[in-house]
This record gives sequence, structure tokens and C-alpha cells, in this order.
Amino acid sequence: MGTIISDEKGFIFIHIPKTAGVSVASMLAPYRRNRWLDRKPLRAAINLASVYSGLSVERAFGGRVIPEHAGLNQLCALVPGLDPARYYSFAIVRNPWDRVASAFHYDQHVSRSRYLRPGYWQTRGAGFSDWLAHHAGRRASGRIASQFDMICTPARDGVAITRLVRFEHLADDFGDVARRIGLADGALPRLNVSRNRDYRRLYCDADAALVADIYADDIRAFGYRF
Repeated sequence: MGTIISDEKGFIFIHIPKTAGVSVASMLAPYRRNRWLDRKPLRAAINLASVYSGLSVERAFGGRVIPEHAGLNQLCALVPGLDPARYYSFAIVRNPWDRVASAFHYDQHVSRSRYLRPGYWQTRGAGFSDWLAHHAGRRASGRIASQFDMICTPARDGVAITRLVRFEHLADDFGDVARRIGLADGALPRLNVSRNRDYRRLYCDADAALVADIYADDIRAFGYRF
């Protein structure tokens, strides 16, 4: 699963964490580059090695293995000769407050690899405010990365992908994408779902303000409100 380049179908899918990307990637996986190198156990091992070594293990593979949550500019740096303009590129974006709440529920209750994630043991069983305070400084780490950072131009002056899919209108928006890239059936499975109902119940005023500050670029670029 994860970010996908497909030469067969002519698309790039940028998998932003906690935006239903696993469900989308499960449909797109048969069309990806280097399928034998992109198997989930190998990708998981590479992700952990990169996190704990501080090195880009993917770079050592010369762009043949794509990081699970590679942004567009990271792809261009890793994959020799990649020209995104030749592809139909798309990503799913989500209300930042809802997305962070989903990441909290996933970390605490769903993720099978949570025991290996940096910060898990420090926040195991923590309430939302403590969890958020611990992870707030890790925006660039990919755990709850800025959505805008993952799909912006190198100059950060706008979005560089062909199509934004809204999580809030996922079925309709992805149906349009599926038709554009030639998929016969655009119906998405529900995979990797965390138990996240009304995200607003988790937030106090201070936590809502902290998320607004961390994800100011997302809020400005995509027009979200609490």
C-alpha cells in the first residue's frame, strides 16, 4: 500500500496518512511499478529502518522502492527521471482536526505495528491532549505530516497535483478519478478504519488552536474549518 506510480495507467497517487489511502491503494496496487519490491512486509521493514537509522533506505534502492507516504517532491528526489507532468496525479485531503483525531484513535487502538512506532510507549494509554502535545513537534516526520507539504510545488506556492479528492466526498470524488484512469469499478473497500466519530468531542480550545497552528498551510490551501 502507499504512494503509487503507475506507468501502465499513467497516474501517481500520493498517499497522505489517515485519509483513506489504504482503501484507495488496495485498488491501485495491481498497477504499480516494481510490484515485487513494494510488498507490504518489505515496505514496513524499510519504513522502520529509515525511522530508526535516520537514513533514507529508499534512496539506497535508487527509487525502486517508494516510501509508504512519499510526497510529490520526495518522489522527484528519489526516482531518477520522474516527470510528474506526464502523469495524472491525485491525493486525498481531509479536515486537519478530523485527521489528527483519526491518527490518535489509530495509534491507540488499531495499528498492529503501534508498539514499534516512535513515541508509542511514551503515549501509551494517554489522553488526547497529552498525545497531541507529544506529537505536535513531529509534523515533518510523516506521522501527522502537513498535507500541503506532500503535494505542493517545490516553491510551496501552490498545489502541484492534477486532482484533489476530498475525504468528506470520497465516494463521488474517487469515482471520477477511477473513470479518468480507466478503472471499471470505483467502489472503495473500507480498510484500516479507526473508530473516529465526532472528532470535535476530543478537543478543548487549546488543542483545537494547536492543530490550527500546526496545519495552517492545510487550512489555508484547502479551506477547512474546525
